[in-house]
Amino acid sequence: MNKYWERENCADIQAYNSIYPIQVAAALWCGVPFNLVDQYLSIATEISPSIFKHPNIKCLEAKCRAMQNAILAKELPVSRENGIEVTDHIGDFQDSCRVRHV
Repeated sequence: MNKYWERENCADIQAYNSIYPIQVAAALWCGVPFNLVDQYLSIATEISPSIFKHPNIKCLEAKCRAMQNAILAKELPVSRENGIEVTDHIGDFQDSCRVRHV
């Protein structure tokens, strides 16, 4: 019989430590399965920096905007690719912003 630590996949901890570009986090928030995110985003249109629109994911644009507004209001922590939180000059690197998936 497997012990708990042998069958635990730590998904909650892995999710907490995962950081994603705004459009990926928005797609996940919309319910797109992780393994399909790249496929769906490949046909999405970037209508402004970090704001994407998709013909079949109606909430993608709204959720991108909601996250971007929260980032600019400093209500949603943001980092670069290295995962270290950044609190200043956010507007200078919107395309490379990453948000934590919780």
